[in-house]
Amino acid sequence: MAARKVIAVVGATGAQGGGLARAILADPNGGFACRAITRDPVKDPARALAGKGADVVKDHAVEADVYRGFGFPGVDELGNMFQVYRDFEKEVLGARSIDLTRALNPSLQTFDEWHARNKSKIPLE
Repeated sequence: MAARKVIAVVGATGAQGGGLARAILADPNGGFACRAITRDPVKDPARALAGKGADVVKDHAVEADVYRGFGFPGVDELGNMFQVYRDFEKEVLGARSIDLTRALNPSLQTFDEWHARNKSKIPLE
């Protein structure tokens, strides 16, 4: 059997990364191995991936200037969600506050509120 190509999944225990990691692991004949990169490889979600065959490794936060030094052609900026949460946790979590959101823009509504006001206008036939 040919060597399997490795797909490194950053944030492998999170929502997006976790789905990708599980999809790779669910296809043993797909020709790919999963290297699951996570902040905490000893927590249950990481152990579950390891139990399914993932190579689980610990993420080490890297400063943005280090990434910029790699010189990716055509890239002006890089996104690193681990770094965003580490450096801006208060702001990120604050931005998810419905109370803060409504204080900044009282006309905003949740999907449930919009749906309650508009469900009679939606044709279901």
